[in-house]
Amino acid sequence: MEFTPEQRSKMLIAYLERNYLDWQRRYGLDSLTNFAQYLEITKMYLSSLMNGRNTNVSYEKALRIAEKTGDYTILDILGYANPKAIPASQMPEDLRSRLSAATQEITDAIVGRGLDPDSDEALQLSLAILVKHGFKIKDVVDLD
Repeated sequence: MEFTPEQRSKMLIAYLERNYLDWQRRYGLDSLTNFAQYLEITKMYLSSLMNGRNTNVSYEKALRIAEKTGDYTILDILGYANPKAIPASQMPEDLRSRLSAATQEITDAIVGRGLDPDSDEALQLSLAILVKHGFKIKDVVDLD
């Protein structure tokens, strides 16, 4: 999926904030400087990413951050190939069928109600359908 620069920036900020908080839960309250050291990047660089001033992250840095945090969604946000992504054809049959059913139901519901797919109402409807099909929603980022 392709994101606008503004969307990418918001998603990257949310990703880093979430992972900083997760890191603090695991290792105790600690500074952004120490989190940057843990990620093997400078504090200035991390700060520029978290403040939205910079979304330029090389594949190598993004992969290192993903490996350190255990959260590979940064690669998806930045449009890079995700080595941890599972092609649909390799998903367990139950997961593949639930995902297919959920996406079809979401499409039918949005079209049937004449909703703008980017609206808050469509988002809430989509989330409810995904939960109904057994998916857990970890995080939702407002892209506006």
